[in-house]
Amino acid sequence: MNVTLKQKLPQLKQKAAKAVELAGLKGRKAQVVGVVDISGSMKNLYKNHGDDGSVVQQTAQRLFALGLQFDDDGEIPLYFFGEDARKMGVVAEADCHICIDNSGIARDLEYDTLYAKPIQLVARDHYPQGFQTQKSGGFLGIGGSMSTSIVQLGQPVIDPVFVIFITDGNNNDRSQAEHIIRETSKLPIFWQFVGIGGASFDFLRKLDDMEGRFIDNAGFCNPKGDIDNMSDEDLYAELLNEFPEYLRSAQKAGLVA
Repeated sequence: MNVTLKQKLPQLKQKAAKAVELAGLKGRKAQVVGVVDISGSMKNLYKNHGDDGSVVQQTAQRLFALGLQFDDDGEIPLYFFGEDARKMGVVAEADCHICIDNSGIARDLEYDTLYAKPIQLVARDHYPQGFQTQKSGGFLGIGGSMSTSIVQLGQPVIDPVFVIFITDGNNNDRSQAEHIIRETSKLPIFWQFVGIGGASFDFLRKLDDMEGRFIDNAGFCNPKGDIDNMSDEDLYAELLNEFPEYLRSAQKAGLVA
């Protein structure tokens, strides 16, 4: 008899709690956010596999089980993105095992894969005060254009945002994505990209090491398309590998208390 995703959750919680402790994050809270790719290239990863669920659901459950161990309120806001980006609600422990497959999203996948839209949406939803709109050009207040920039908040936050960003890669807005990642490095947000599927993920690796940021605000891990190839312990260790260093950098920079 197969063990269902729901039945796996207690064991995942134990492993997640241990991983948080090993990473030195025990007692630290964050605003954990889930961002999930719903572009057409993800079709095979959304196929249901009986009690085990789709690859996306299995990945989400394992990662969200970890995120809930240090989330500030026990609920993870969930965003879907493809051509566009939208918030879909929240994920709690009770629905962690069905949050993706029960959404019906596999029937409504989108054509394109654009990263900048969900990144900006998450940043704006959590720190609207960091976005400034300015008018430039024109004559005597007439005409000109409006531009939006991101500025530092002015005071540190207690609980930064930790984003679990699940994608199969191959986005079509690379320059825009690079720009918004650089801009959001001024805010207390860490982007943890998780690559699933068989892509090389060259761009996500580039974002991980990209120069020109206020501080390093992104990490990348790749459990491959077959999620069972990576143990829970290894997956959790890799997911939390860069976040402790980010917190130290963010505290020195005055972003996090």
